Amino acid sequence: MLIEEYNSPATASKHSSKYCWLSALAATTLVFCLFFSRLGLADGYQHLLELSSNPDVTIAPFTTDGCSGGMSTLWSLFNQSPTWEYCCIFHDKVYWQGGTAQQRLEADNELKQCVHQAGYPRLADLMYHAVRAGGGPCTGLPWRWGYGWPHCTLLE
Repeated sequence: MLIEEYNSPATASKHSSKYCWLSALAATTLVFCLFFSRLGLADGYQHLLELSSNPDVTIAPFTTDGCSGGMSTLWSLFNQSPTWEYCCIFHDKVYWQGGTAQQRLEADNELKQCVHQAGYPRLADLMYHAVRAGGGPCTGLPWRWGYGWPHCTLLE
């Protein structure tokens, strides 16, 4: 019965339009992030390591915007949150603290897996590519790897 409901024209249309605007938003975010990608990633990880090991530098309190790229903001217009927003908040906690390139890859893979398990496999893939492209360390972007650390930018 569940399969029949999912395959009904009304349900398929509902899912198609939802994926359409979510896909467009994710694609726009990805294109924007590509502009900032690969801005000295090795230098960024090194700079972040130096900041986080400096006893005179402290990490800012944790903040989150839910799902970046405007996804949470758009859903809030309908007095809702994305059903997968908990995945983004967990991902933000790891990004806030930063760490090694391997830790970032693991965090991005966990985000992808979480959103996929929440029932949005296409969006999971798009979000994964967006965070890989635009979430590098010390880019100056508010969603960068290690965003909790002050002065984590290579653009100064």
